[in-house]
Amino acid sequence: MSEDFMKDIKYIMVTNFGDHWDNLPNNETSYTTGLLIGVRPEELIENAKTLFIKLSRRYGPPEKAWIGYVYGYDTKREKQDLF
Repeated sequence: MSEDFMKDIKYIMVTNFGDHWDNLPNNETSYTTGLLIGVRPEELIENAKTLFIKLSRRYGPPEKAWIGYVYGYDTKREKQDLF
């Protein structure tokens, strides 16, 4: 792996949603603004390269990691859960 693979990463999304990712078609999901930490919704970058990390439990070791893209922000939804 290239040592600069993180060069263009804009976000890191860390989750411990159990089997959530395993049961999604195309591994696509959405996050509400209540789940975002360290970024204001109006500053989100469309199609940003993102490192996704799936934890095995809340404070457990990483189970899986992959690089993807985030897009299609809906900053009006403010519930504390995901879809």
